[in-house]
Amino acid sequence: MRRHSSSSAQEAPPSPSPSPSRPIVSFPGGGIYFWWNAGVLEYLGERYDLKGTNLLGASAGALAIALVACGIDFRHSAKVAYRLAEENKIYERPLALVGVWGRLVREWLEELLPEDAHKLCESRVGICVLEVLPLKRTRVSSFRSRSDLIEALMASVHIPFLLDYKPFSSFRGRLCIDGSALKNNYVSKSETGRRPLYRLITNPTNSDQEEREDLVYFKDRYSEGVIGETMGLPDVPKQQDIYLTYMKDEALQDDFFDFMQLKSFDGVTKLMDLGYEYARREDERGGFEALAGLRLECT
Repeated sequence: MRRHSSSSAQEAPPSPSPSPSRPIVSFPGGGIYFWWNAGVLEYLGERYDLKGTNLLGASAGALAIALVACGIDFRHSAKVAYRLAEENKIYERPLALVGVWGRLVREWLEELLPEDAHKLCESRVGICVLEVLPLKRTRVSSFRSRSDLIEALMASVHIPFLLDYKPFSSFRGRLCIDGSALKNNYVSKSETGRRPLYRLITNPTNSDQEEREDLVYFKDRYSEGVIGETMGLPDVPKQQDIYLTYMKDEALQDDFFDFMQLKSFDGVTKLMDLGYEYARREDERGGFEALAGLRLECT
């Protein structure tokens, strides 16, 4: 297995902004729901020329867009991931992926990405990373090398302590954590129709008011243009043309908050199929109108 050294701490040139003439397709994070993203992209790739799009992503979403930009077959990537899990006896470990997930993701990327991966992703792919000390969310879309691309992806997926027992990842000399972190919002009523996450006790500001208990629901962590803002896109109402997240999939409502659990290979392929079917339904609803000019003739 090949190994590439980390990118230099030398300052990189500013990441170019995505071309405004291309439709923007974006994906947030989601742990194991990377495979849902993969199913969506598999559907889109069969019906649209995704080479005509700009791709934005954070965490698991960043992995998905990098693979599609490099032309990687997602079903093959699932087989590679499962083989690595079996070789490392993940299913026998008491803590499963905890502490070793980062190493496995890196080995997976090293095996899958072609030598010119950084050139295939240059300018077209935007990877969100969250720098710490101080906190600063940035979009990376210019890559010096294949190794530099991999380091950007590893920074974007770095969940503190979970991936390698370390609080931070290092990218170009800066400490970073998961690019989708610290963007979880809540609402005090069900905007999604899903079950409540937990109960929130709201302390009254007026002594005459009674203490109120609200049911709190998880709100789409990248609603209201958050992903566009984090990727450095202009501050405009519509910062991406197509925003795809498993949180919108009605078929996942009963299995919504277990996204970090270890799943079997059958579970992975099922999740891909769910993403594929969601994309099909969304296409029928007209959700991909922004890609109309890229539809393949054979479909």
